[in-house]
Amino acid sequence: MNRNINLTMVNPDPNDLDESRGMASLLQDASIRFMDGVSATKLPFPDNSFDVVVSISVIEHISDDGDSAAMAEFVRVARPGGKIIITFPVMGEYYEEFRAHDPYGSQSWDRERKMFFFQRFYDEEAINERLIAQHNIDVISKEYYIEKKPGIFDKYMRNCIRKGIFYSSTDPLVMLRMFDGPTMDHPKDRMGNCMMVIKVK
Repeated sequence: MNRNINLTMVNPDPNDLDESRGMASLLQDASIRFMDGVSATKLPFPDNSFDVVVSISVIEHISDDGDSAAMAEFVRVARPGGKIIITFPVMGEYYEEFRAHDPYGSQSWDRERKMFFFQRFYDEEAINERLIAQHNIDVISKEYYIEKKPGIFDKYMRNCIRKGIFYSSTDPLVMLRMFDGPTMDHPKDRMGNCMMVIKVK
């Protein structure tokens, strides 16, 4: 790790951040600051604070218009010319998932469904409307990683939930085995993940 790089890691879930602290301890020469209890929709940083903002599997879990609000915050705290790297799940049609259990202890309760909002899956229209069009940004790239077989990752997650495991740090490793990519084409008939790189104007 470059000694001149300063990292700030934020998370609303202190337990999740503890796991990140353990992983970060391997980077002995990095300057890393940890902040828990921080919401992506209200980042406690001045404008133009960072050269790069990275958000891994975050925005899809923020209910209502929180994903758009988080994007606005990423743009605000990034310096002009800086980059934003985000990942989020995608499907052929926009879809919102609700669950009976709140794995993070911070998800919003839907009174009508009597369930917790968990995440959304973006189609191309939702990506453009919720994440891109409202902001002064240029999309540098969008890469998709798509299930090798339709439903394979959903089956894996349902098996985990039955065992009482709601999320795991090993999920990305599982996805490496279950997903193909990268490709530039948005998936039509199966679930995938998108990595989008953005330049702030």
